[in-house]
Amino acid sequence: MKILILAGGRATRLGHLSKNKAKSMININGKPFLSYVLKNLEKFNFEEIKLCLGHLSEDIVNYINHEYKGKIKVSFSFDGNDPLGTGGAIKHALKNEDQNEPFFVMYGDSYLRVDYSKIYAHYLESKNPLMTIFKNENYYDQSNVCDCLGSFSYSKNKLCDKARYIDYGLSIFSKENLDSFPDKFDLSLAQEKFSNEKQLSYFLVKKRFYEIGSIIGIEEFKSFIMSNDQFK
Repeated sequence: MKILILAGGRATRLGHLSKNKAKSMININGKPFLSYVLKNLEKFNFEEIKLCLGHLSEDIVNYINHEYKGKIKVSFSFDGNDPLGTGGAIKHALKNEDQNEPFFVMYGDSYLRVDYSKIYAHYLESKNPLMTIFKNENYYDQSNVCDCLGSFSYSKNKLCDKARYIDYGLSIFSKENLDSFPDKFDLSLAQEKFSNEKQLSYFLVKKRFYEIGSIIGIEEFKSFIMSNDQFK
């Protein structure tokens, strides 16, 4: 399967750390964050990754072309001067794709400890768009997936007071799932639409995610790396 990584954000919350550097290229214990993400994906035999790029994309392109030595084929899609939003960036990346094969989507500032093969197997049960979720209890961020009516429902803006789960940041779509959406839109709009129509599948993830979209998140990921023997 193909995986699209959204890595075009401006990372305004990081201040000087991302002023002249793409967020996924922030140094984590001597290596760019992106290197940890790619190494993790190699374990699951992904053959192709497409990076959706925007702000300061030169950093990432130079790293892939001159420093990345992994076995995954990496290609690029560029938003251009006008940001397309997360959903628009995906549509743009797929516009020349003829096939309707499913693909994963994740965010370039996230490190996810999941079994991608199990998630894909769950997707195949219905072939509906899929969202991974984590029982968050408002701990890492505000929960946005509710199960108070006996089934899961997602909303980014109309938050349920009883929501206990959060969008984990890994999804599966097919190209045709996004055909009806405009060229510029936020991916959450598609996820919310499919959720309201009872066409969104959910996969519950047990292990927490790590992210570098905040200073606290960076420090937590650094601690995780230093305490984990596989990175030594």
